[in-house]
Order: sequence, then structure tokens, then C-alpha cells
Amino acid sequence: MSSVARAFAEHRREEIVRPRPQAVAVTTAPLLPWQAMRHGEQPPVMFQLRFRNGSFRSFAYGDLREVYFRDAGHLELGVHGMSRRGIVLEGRNLRELAEYLSSGLIYWIEESDERHPDVPETSPWIEQIRIEEFLVG
Repeated sequence: MSSVARAFAEHRREEIVRPRPQAVAVTTAPLLPWQAMRHGEQPPVMFQLRFRNGSFRSFAYGDLREVYFRDAGHLELGVHGMSRRGIVLEGRNLRELAEYLSSGLIYWIEESDERHPDVPETSPWIEQIRIEEFLVG
């Protein structure tokens, strides 16, 4: 074996590209209302907002201009794509989500299911996601 082939064999890594993240399975443990990138995965190009009514909307990370974390229950995103939009996430314990979004590590974010009242107060919760369109003139 040549020295080049041996070097490649010695430093071979696991496969970087992994399958797209799937919806979360229902368990008894409290779940996060978002899916963040895991070690070794390719960073996402877009993040998806999932609403309680089953609809969703995706935005490119390249259009994300601002992440404003006001307090643990209020997060604002400034998106400048086809039009200027503000995305407001209201809930509790959203600091980790703000940090992940600022680093471009979130695949999807969803509104929390109100039918799970047993979620501890210390767990993240997204009460509402609003998309506001700004008029430019």
C-alpha cells in the first residue's frame, strides 16, 4: 500500500451526511420543541417553523439577519428573504434555542402541544410562533 493510501486509511472518518431528522416520537420524557443539529451532521440550509394546525414554513439561514433574545420567554428573528418578516416566538426557557439559531444549528421549531400539561416548568416551551410581515416603503 502506498503512503498516500495508508494515510487515507488511517484517517478515515465516519460518514458525515446523515438522514434528514424525522418528527419526534411520543415518549413520556419531556421533549424539546426543536431539533438541533447533532455532532457530525451537515449544517442545515433552512430552518422550519411547525405550527399546531399541521402547516409549516421554511426559511433560509442566509436570510436570517437578526436573533433578538429579550428574555427567557421572548425571541425575535429578523428574516429578509422575498419580503421582510419578523418571527416572534413566545414561551419559556428559550435561551438555548436562541443560541442554536444564532449558530445556524436548528432544523425545525414547533409550537408545543397544549395536550401535554405534565411538562415541567424548567423545560423549554413554545406557546406561540407568529410571523409578521413588514411593509417597506
